[in-house]
Amino acid sequence: MKFSSRIASVILFLGLSGYAALPTVDISKLPVAAREPVKALQKLLADKAKADTPEQKAELLGRMGMVLHSAEQLALAAEYYRAAMQQAPKDARWYYLYGVVQAARGQLDSAYAALRMSFDLKSDYLPTLARIGEIALQKGDYDEATRIANVLIKEAPFAAFGHELLGQVAAASNRPEEAVSHFRKVLKNKPFANRVYYPLAIQLRKLGRIDEAKAAIARRGEIAPGYPDPLMRVVRNLVPTPERLLEEGLALAKSGRFQQAEDKYRQGLTLASDHPGLNTALAYIELRQGKVDEAKTRLKSVLAKQPDYVPAIFKLAEIADASNEHDEALRRYQHVLKIQPDNADAAGELAAMLMRIGQFSQAAEQFEHFAALKPENVKGHFLAGLAWLAAGHCQHGLARLKQAKQLNPSDGAVMLALSIAMVDCQSDDSASAAAIAKAVYEAAPGFESARVLAWHKAREGKWQDAIDYQTQAIFEVLKHGLRAKYPELAEQLSAYRQKKLPQWNWRQYARQWAPDAPQIVVEHPEQAK
Repeated sequence: MKFSSRIASVILFLGLSGYAALPTVDISKLPVAAREPVKALQKLLADKAKADTPEQKAELLGRMGMVLHSAEQLALAAEYYRAAMQQAPKDARWYYLYGVVQAARGQLDSAYAALRMSFDLKSDYLPTLARIGEIALQKGDYDEATRIANVLIKEAPFAAFGHELLGQVAAASNRPEEAVSHFRKVLKNKPFANRVYYPLAIQLRKLGRIDEAKAAIARRGEIAPGYPDPLMRVVRNLVPTPERLLEEGLALAKSGRFQQAEDKYRQGLTLASDHPGLNTALAYIELRQGKVDEAKTRLKSVLAKQPDYVPAIFKLAEIADASNEHDEALRRYQHVLKIQPDNADAAGELAAMLMRIGQFSQAAEQFEHFAALKPENVKGHFLAGLAWLAAGHCQHGLARLKQAKQLNPSDGAVMLALSIAMVDCQSDDSASAAAIAKAVYEAAPGFESARVLAWHKAREGKWQDAIDYQTQAIFEVLKHGLRAKYPELAEQLSAYRQKKLPQWNWRQYARQWAPDAPQIVVEHPEQAK
């Protein structure tokens, strides 16, 4: 088909050949930030209706479409983009933006036609190709989606999106191994793209890789791989909305630019003072500034209007935990888990708090829940093991520590705890346990490895070695000013000098860890939208 005839056919398909009156825009129904720009454009369009060239009219009509698009008035935006296309049928921008709007409205046929026309007019604008690929996938045209994706993966900024597209095609075509491979490539390229975890989990489950599927589903989210789209960036910035300002603020906070993030949040609150996401995000900033009372008041005001808003509940639980208000922290963590039973962050934080306050059995149960949700998390298995040991359940603790070892055999803390548990929880394995402790010490000689190795040497009857390693452990403690924390070290040294084993074993070792049980959240939930 010749290019001129293709334009003609698209114009006919999109209904652009005849003049249609533009719809009336009700200013009162627009977001406040959009009203003045729309009024100004309405006046310009009225003043220049007869004087301007078609191209100049197209600019005004397109600009109106962009403002309405930014204000999320998609049906109105589509009509103004159509009018711009009528005035300037060879300007790729208006076909592209019309296609974006129609796709968002679920009008896939007209979106596809407009985007194809835009790409014919300007083939070097790759966001157009990416959107055509998305629609091809939705329409079930997997061959075209694959062709487009194979082009995109060769362009660095679009590679992750291209692999996501290929993964979706493979999933739809019942090729789970291939789908998993592409979804993994997305995450390697853009680790933050957590919307990929859900389809990844489905494909892993199809392959029978249940533990991996559970780990993936626990990390699912809504962040897409994305790609640079300068034209849509202009549209988004025309009219600030609370959701857009929250998104921009989160990105700034993630990169450490907290003052700029605060400015975005406060700007958003001028548009929607009760917005839960903006208020919660601002509370996180206030906490960083030491304004604890202000943050608590803000978070409680969010919950007064939305009692089940998880990010606000979660942060109040953390504040209570840090303030040793454990009853309130317990109540709020449990509230989160009642709303979201699979919230791994809440399970992990609750478990760590319970361990710190000496409720070891309950802590172990919560760590088990966390480990089931995030089976790849070494710290979860390690702390579950310590909690079981502290509660007096030797075999449960040993099993969890072995799982942690499988995940990371070079983790010294895991290996030392395992070496102690193996002595009493696994018969006739003292030699292997001592060898583990010796390997850790040789790799990283320090207080923890020295005192554990001293204990093993004493059990072997090598008293002078025990004395030497225990002396080193005491020296390390004194060097770091921690003598008051470990008063038993001198007693243990005295026992070794008398060729006696001290009253110290796996349970005491685990309980010494308990007061310092660390926060376990892997990716801190700054807040949800």
